[in-house]
Amino acid sequence: MRKAKLYNLLASIMMLVVALTSCEKFELGSSSGIDPHEANANVTIRVQEIQGSSVSPSTKATDNIVPLDKVCSRLTFAVFDGDEKLGAINQVSTDADFGTARFNLDEGEYTLVTIAHSGKGNCTLSNPEKIKFANNKLTDTFYYYGHLTVDEEGATTELNLKRAVGALHLHIDGNIPDTIKSIKFYYLGGSSTFDATSGYGNVNSRQTEQFSIEDGIRDFTVYTFPHEEEKDIKMTISLLNAKGETIKSYQKIDLKMKRNIISNATITLDNSDIKDDDGGKGNKDKGGIQISFDPSWEIEEDVDFE
Repeated sequence: MRKAKLYNLLASIMMLVVALTSCEKFELGSSSGIDPHEANANVTIRVQEIQGSSVSPSTKATDNIVPLDKVCSRLTFAVFDGDEKLGAINQVSTDADFGTARFNLDEGEYTLVTIAHSGKGNCTLSNPEKIKFANNKLTDTFYYYGHLTVDEEGATTELNLKRAVGALHLHIDGNIPDTIKSIKFYYLGGSSTFDATSGYGNVNSRQTEQFSIEDGIRDFTVYTFPHEEEKDIKMTISLLNAKGETIKSYQKIDLKMKRNIISNATITLDNSDIKDDDGGKGNKDKGGIQISFDPSWEIEEDVDFE
């Protein structure tokens, strides 16, 4: 009787194991970028160029090669079989193999999507047509979208990523009063969601970026994914006191933010315009973009704010 119960128990455990195994989904990699199937990897993907500039995983720059971690701090490699996402590898710049992904695939035709950026979290890449970023906050962003052919010997592919964003760079000139604690950018007409199949944004977003003004910071850069059909950007820049109240604002309703084009603007402060004498501590969030190297923008344009 005891043997029969033991056999029944073992049979139930085996059935449970089979059921769990049949439901398991195959994942290409981990958040560290290390492929759990690396011992059997037959596909190697390397980021070779970004916007035409050669990059290297090395932290030392040369005359013709730029360290990859000076361009971006995060990479996501995703592989699709038709509409089905097979898996993704997320990497950060401190990973040993940053810029190189290795995984195992059967012979066949696949779609490869790669995103490089410097956001605070990994991008969400469940669909190449709707790529989202943590808290809808954008940094300088680059992408690759294309076919991946795997034959009996596997595949080795070197990628040239292209810039996906347009940008506005703002410089503050003049004396910045102590009462100004932060700067806010609010803009309409762009997109915070990216479509890698077209290379453009595909959502009408209301984007907000806010930075603290401290330690002599005078330069700020904000980004958007432009739409394929050209749209004007309505941009409002507000200088805020410690309570978050607007001391002074500037606006432009027909700002052009095109892919791979950076617009430069300068606002000059006149102390006579600043009447708020609030002495609060203001926003504590750090401002500015930390990446120290940007591959060349195609065009730089100067714009004026009213």
